[in-house]
Amino acid sequence: MQLHHLKAFLVLAQELNFRRAAERLALTQPGLSDQIRQLERELRVALFRRDRSGTRLSPAGRRLLPMASDAVGSVEDLISAAHAMRPSGLQRSSPVLRVGMVVDGIGDGTWPLLQAFHQLRPEVRLDIRSLSFIEGSVAIDRGTVNVVLKMGPSNDTELQQVIPIRDDQMSAIVPANSPLTREETVELEVVARRMTFQTPIELGDRYSRHWTLRKMRDAAPSRSLSVLRDGPSDSDLYSLVNRFMQIGGVALWPAGLPVPSGVRCVELPLDRPFHSPREIVINRRSDHALAFAACWPDFDPSSYRPE
Repeated sequence: MQLHHLKAFLVLAQELNFRRAAERLALTQPGLSDQIRQLERELRVALFRRDRSGTRLSPAGRRLLPMASDAVGSVEDLISAAHAMRPSGLQRSSPVLRVGMVVDGIGDGTWPLLQAFHQLRPEVRLDIRSLSFIEGSVAIDRGTVNVVLKMGPSNDTELQQVIPIRDDQMSAIVPANSPLTREETVELEVVARRMTFQTPIELGDRYSRHWTLRKMRDAAPSRSLSVLRDGPSDSDLYSLVNRFMQIGGVALWPAGLPVPSGVRCVELPLDRPFHSPREIVINRRSDHALAFAACWPDFDPSSYRPE
C-alpha cells in the first residue's frame, strides 16, 4: 500500500471534489482518480460514491477514514523521529507543524491563514489533519497536533492557549420530513429539547454549557431528549450529521456553511441570534504554533501567555 494513495484518500475526503483535491495534491484529476482506484482495488472496497449530486464517502470510506488518517500520521511521526536520531550534520528533514481542523476550521479565514504562514515560514511543512469534535478538544494535550482550528468554546490548559477569532451566527438543521420544515424559523427552545448531541465530559464545562444549552435542556421533559455521544468514529462530519437526521433530531449548524451532500435535511434560521466562537488553539511550547497564530491579522502578541 502506497502512502501517497492514503494521502490522496484523505485530501479527497476533505474536499469531496476531485478538481480541488487534485489541485491541493499537485495532480491532474485523472491522476488522482487513478490513485483512488488503485487504493480501492487493494482494499477491495469502494471508498467514494459519485453521482449527479457530487462526490461523497461510501459507508466503507467513512469507516476507514479515521484509520487512514491515523496510519498516515503514524508513518510521518516515524519518519520525523528517525530524522531526529540522525547526527546533526546529516539532518535534512524540514520542520513540521501539525494543524488539526474541526469541520471547516475557522471558516473562510482558514486557507488565507495557512497561506500566510507558508509565506512566513516556507521551510516549515504543514501537516493538516481532520479532527472530530472530541479529538479537536484534546489533540494538543495529547500531542497529536500543535494547532487546532475549530468552532465552539475551548478552555485554556497548562499546555494549550485559546485565541478567539470571531463569533458565527448559528442556524438549525432538521430532517427533510420534519414538520418543522413548514416553519419560517425554529425556536431555540425547540432545538434545546430535541438536540441529539450530549457533550462528553472531556470537552469541559464551558463547551458543555454552550452546546447543550443546559438551562433549557434541564427544563425539558426527559422523554423528549434523544442522547448520542460523539466519538472518534464521528471524525467524518457526514456520518455525524446523518445520524442526527436519521433519528429525527435537530442540530445547530453554522449559518451559510453547506450541509454535507447526501444528508436529507433542511437548514432553517433560529428565532433569535445564537452565536458560536471560532478559535485558534495553540500549543504554548511550540514556536511554530505561535508564529502561526501571529499570521492572523487581529492577533495581539501581548495576549500570548507562555507556559
